[in-house]
Amino acid sequence: MALEHASMACSSAMSEVRAFRTPTQSDLVQAVAANVRAEAARKGVNQTSLGMAIDQAQSSVSRKWWGKRAWSLEDLGTLSTVLRVPVAHLVSLRAQRESNPQPSDP
Repeated sequence: MALEHASMACSSAMSEVRAFRTPTQSDLVQAVAANVRAEAARKGVNQTSLGMAIDQAQSSVSRKWWGKRAWSLEDLGTLSTVLRVPVAHLVSLRAQRESNPQPSDP
C-alpha cells in the first residue's frame, strides 16, 4: 500500500515536470509587452506620451506595445527610467501574470 502511494506521488510529480515548458521568444516578447502596458497604465502613460518620452514614433511604440515587435535592450533601459521600475520587472514572466490594466490611447 505504501509503495503504491509513493508510486502515485512520483507519477504526479513527473506529470508536473512534463507540464513545464521553457518560454519561447514569442512568449517573452508578449510578457514584456504586457508588463510595459501594465506599468504604463499604473503611471497613466499612453502610447503617444511614452513615444515622446523615449523619442520614438507612436507607430513604433504601438508595434512593441502589442508585442508585434520586441522592445530592444536599449528600449528597456529607457523604459525602466521613464516608468520608474527595474528592467527585471519589465522582463519578468511573473509580473505578466498579475493584473494588467490597459490605458486608452486617443
